[in-house]
Amino acid sequence: MTRIGFFSLLTLYVIETLAVIASFQIFTPIDCRLTGLETECRALRSVFISALCVVVALGLVIYGQKNAWRRFFEIFQNSDRENKWALIHMVGISIIFFPLLIIPNYKLNQDFIYVFLALSGGGVLAALGGLFWLLPPQKWWMWLKTDSSLLVLICALAALIPFLAKLIEPIWAIELISNATFQAVAFLLSALHQDVFVDPVRKWIGLPNFMVAVASQCSGIEGLALITGFMTIYAILFRDTLHQSRFWSVLWPLALIVSWIFNILRITVLIMIGEHFSPELAVNGFHSFAGWLLFTILALAVLFFAQSVPTFHRRSLVSQPKGKLRDDPVAALILPFILFMLSGIIVHAFWTYPALGYPLQVVVMAGALFWMRGALAPQIKLSFDPVSIGIGLLVGLIWVWFSGDPQENTLGVDTLGSTALIVWALWRTLGTTLLVPLIEEAFFRGYILARLDTGKPSARLLAVALSTILFAMLHGRIILAGIAGLLFAAAMLRRGRLGDAVIAHVVANTTVALAAWLTGQWSLI
Repeated sequence: MTRIGFFSLLTLYVIETLAVIASFQIFTPIDCRLTGLETECRALRSVFISALCVVVALGLVIYGQKNAWRRFFEIFQNSDRENKWALIHMVGISIIFFPLLIIPNYKLNQDFIYVFLALSGGGVLAALGGLFWLLPPQKWWMWLKTDSSLLVLICALAALIPFLAKLIEPIWAIELISNATFQAVAFLLSALHQDVFVDPVRKWIGLPNFMVAVASQCSGIEGLALITGFMTIYAILFRDTLHQSRFWSVLWPLALIVSWIFNILRITVLIMIGEHFSPELAVNGFHSFAGWLLFTILALAVLFFAQSVPTFHRRSLVSQPKGKLRDDPVAALILPFILFMLSGIIVHAFWTYPALGYPLQVVVMAGALFWMRGALAPQIKLSFDPVSIGIGLLVGLIWVWFSGDPQENTLGVDTLGSTALIVWALWRTLGTTLLVPLIEEAFFRGYILARLDTGKPSARLLAVALSTILFAMLHGRIILAGIAGLLFAAAMLRRGRLGDAVIAHVVANTTVALAAWLTGQWSLI
């Protein structure tokens, strides 16, 4: 398998990790305090955050240790992979998401034991299957014999970052730190709002309809841990060129101060969201998941700054000529989908009704496609094909016919006035009929299916199955989406043209959108 195959699997694992985190942290109303298994629930949350940290750390390793990864790719390209590990991985992923199919949202806290067992057991299977699908066990040992110390150290450091945050929580008990944070939040909030409630003794602060206790959970400790952890990894990777004394004595304290200020802004925004929009969104979405996500982005920004400032390096880094990302044909298939998913996470984190934030996603999708148009257009050659049109029409009719009760899926459109509803519907239609088909087909059929399909019947079957399963998991109606994914794959494989799958998807979504406009059942789209 080529390097493209490696990055295909890596991209798959990243998307699966984000899907699991988003599904169980944002898209479902799971509250650890209401499960009866609070300790176990919080431990699982830490595990998934650790997975996010490990993924980011591996990205830093790929960037910083070219020799180690060159040896890895040599072993990777000369290794035969066994389909049983792919099957184990897919079974594990299926087990993880299975409770969400059989347990209603309102019962997830009550029946959390089944969610816990599925996440634990499925997570182990998915992790082992994914690891050995990438490389057989003996090949891992062959590589680790030469590169074990560095990789194991970095992965261990990354995985321990959430636990480091827990370990250093006692620093919040230092009155100077907690009082400074509390007073800064009070000052900023008072500048934005008149009716501010402040209790310096109990560290309660808020507005008339929403208050929070600025305790260790809201202290920004995770930001300090992320900054320190990723800076440590960076220092290890670039130890030959990095000016360690300047890096730690200058940049690290500045980064901690920036993280502290960032957390003050986060708490203030959290209170404003709870007061003016949704208390549930502030506590369960923005407070828990988005905090780690935002601090991770901040940590990467610090490292980017360190990489770009010569004063933090003893000698110039050896630069290799690189092509522009926008001209990379592989990136053109992947990047728009990643940005699409990230925009989805953002609207779910900051909108009480995520569907109402869809115009933001349209802007992100359109921008990504326009930026990558030069590399993407040659891979999606559109032409009139009656068969693809027929497949799309069939998928659209099936989706409308078996859509179920539209009242079950509330989008929050009843909160919009007539004019606002029309504007929103136009944005929604634009995104679902034109932009989404391009992005999803480029990724699921153009990237995953095409990269895994070597021409052999077993490989093609695996490629179709994996791309279809992932496509189905992305959509609310898994069975219907699975059928659609199979038919879109058939449209592409019939002539070997990605454009045929795009045409089928466009026709399908246009059919559904037309039904939504005619009936007013916006839950269809």
